[in-house]
Formats: sequence, structure tokens, C-alpha cells
Amino acid sequence: MSKWEMVRLGDVCKVVNGYAFDSKLFNAESKGQPIIRIRDVVRGYTETYTTEKCKDIHIVRSDDLIIGMDGEFNISTWKSDDALLNQRVCRLDIHECSVAAGYVLYCLPKKLKEIEDATPFVTVKHLSSKTIENIIIPLPPLSVQQKIADILDRTVALIEKRKAQIAKLDLLVKSQFIEMFGDPVINPMGWEVKRLGDLVKVRSSKRVYQREQTTSGVPFLRISDLVDKIAYNLDTNDLYISDELYDIFLKDGVVPNVGDILVTSRGSLGLCYVVNEHDRFYFQDGMISWLNKRDDIIDSIYLSYLFLSSEIKRQIGIASAGSTVHYLSLTHLENFSILYPPLELQKKFAEFVKRINYHKTTFNMQKAHLDMLYKSLTQKCFSGS
Repeated sequence: MSKWEMVRLGDVCKVVNGYAFDSKLFNAESKGQPIIRIRDVVRGYTETYTTEKCKDIHIVRSDDLIIGMDGEFNISTWKSDDALLNQRVCRLDIHECSVAAGYVLYCLPKKLKEIEDATPFVTVKHLSSKTIENIIIPLPPLSVQQKIADILDRTVALIEKRKAQIAKLDLLVKSQFIEMFGDPVINPMGWEVKRLGDLVKVRSSKRVYQREQTTSGVPFLRISDLVDKIAYNLDTNDLYISDELYDIFLKDGVVPNVGDILVTSRGSLGLCYVVNEHDRFYFQDGMISWLNKRDDIIDSIYLSYLFLSSEIKRQIGIASAGSTVHYLSLTHLENFSILYPPLELQKKFAEFVKRINYHKTTFNMQKAHLDMLYKSLTQKCFSGS
């Protein structure tokens, strides 16, 4: 198959820069017209208005393509009502009938990311309209462009549907937690409150030195790897320790048991992961703390969801305040005040969560498959042939 024509973006699109509106006239009371700022590009709506007037060329209509030109260089389709185009955001006006807007929307993200990665910066990265105009893209026949956009539209719609289903399940669990236990901040049901150190043994892992890290064997988790496990159910680690070292840790009793909880104690504080029967990994000391569960005292799943409550987040905020690097020490964790309803009720909640997680796992697997499909499709569609 012959290669598609490669064209300069500026030859098929006009890049319209935003206007330098006076920020003193901005308001959040819906006075005047809505105005699109950098932060609005990805989220697709604005809460900022201005009473300042401008030319029609700086008005963005629904379905127009816009690009953020500071920080992260993102492109999106504007889906809200007509709004004004602020400086450091640009609009793409397609002036060639041989180009489909949907095709450009899916073609540019990789190009913009490459430019972003290659852009030097001191404080914030900046993108120029000239750089955008000089982007080279493959240009297949219009019918092929429309077909590509249609396929990717449907794939993205399915991904968004799975994300919405997962979010609904998360909300369902949070709602069930409040229904069964009340808001931990006010404790309306008058449950007993205990010190975390009296319910679990708070521990850390044994140090793994850099020389002991390998490229195969037992996965060795850093904070980012644990966060991916917690938030996305993904295994993203690329560091390991040897099976022999892991067996030594196992013999020494410093490997978490099923039902123990790992808590992030640096960076994003207080995120919890409950160790399951299929897990075989080790983790970074000083970055991830370990709640060694005491059987028949507290339920792990209940405790991990309690850590999502605003009450525990408040205690985390107090514990980490005043330090340059936010962290949770073992002593901080031991002294947390924990809402302690009857164990039978905790276990009932845990069973509910397990049933929900069965469906959530299915949706996560489907979303992961769709994400891979989208990546594969974009690579194939924009290879230029």
C-alpha cells in the first residue's frame, strides 16, 4: 500500500491564538460571557466569566478543536456553550474540505506529547502557534479519515462507559459504608473509638539495598507501583528481588500475610492495599507502611475503606503538617483514632465489597483491554500508510 501524503498542519488548519483578556474583569458569578482558560481544555467546561468584549474570531463554538499551550499540551473538542478564547489557549480552524476535525483530534495528541517532552523549561513549558502549524501529519483520503475517527470515537465511548460504571460501583460502596457506619467525622451511631496500634501491629519492611534489586524474580514495589495497584488494579513494577532474598524475608516473618494492609507513607499519603492470596511481592521500606492485622479484632476491608473517610484524611493532615516532605511515621499511624463498630458488622460490609469488586474487576479488565485496543488502533491509523 502506498504511503499517505504527509502535510504540514498549518496548510490545512488555521491556528487562532487566544486574546489577552484582563484578569481583573474575570468573575465566577456568570456576569458577561464564559471564558476558556488552560485548566478548562481537558475538563471541557469553565466557571470563569468576563465582561470584557472581543472580536468574533476569539469565540469558541461547540465542537471546535482547542489546544492548551502552557504546561501540558492537550487537545480536546469543546463541548460546552459558546465561550471566549483566553491567551495561551488556541483554536484550530480547519479550512480544507479534505480534512476531518475528528481525525485531527485523534492524530495530534502523540505529536503534541512529543513536542512537550522535547520542550525545555524553567518554570512552565510553553507551546507556540508556529510549532503547532509546523506539525507534520499523515493525510489519508477524507473517507478514510472519517472512518478512523468513527472507530476511535466508538472505542473512546466504550472506555468512558466502563470508567463511569467503575465510578458508580465506587460510589455504591461509599454510600453503603455511610449507611452502615455513619459519617466517621461525627460518629452519629456512637461507635467505640480505638487507637489503631491497639487493633493492628504497625510495621515496616526490611531494607532492600540497590545492589539487591534485580530485573527478574519477585516484584519489588515502590510507591508508584503500589498506587497503580490500588487505583487501577495494574502491575507496573520493573524492579525485582531474587527468590532467595524473598525466601529469607519469608523465613524471618517480615512478609505480609493475606489480609494485611499496605499504606502509602510518602507522597500520596494513606492509600491502602489489602494483600490477597495471589500476591507475591516485597515493598520499599520507609515509603510503604504495613498494618499486620490481628485476627478476629478488625476487618481489613473495613479498615481500608475507613482510610478513605474525611476523618482519617483529617488525621493524616495533622500528622504530616509542618514538614517539608509529607510522611506518615509508624508512630503517627499507631496513634490514629479508629471508628470501631462490631466486628460482625464490619465483616458484613466486607462481604458487600467483595461482591461489588467482582463486577469492578470485570469492568477494569474490559477497560484495560479497550485501552490497549485504542493504543493499537492509533498506532496503526497514524503510521502514515
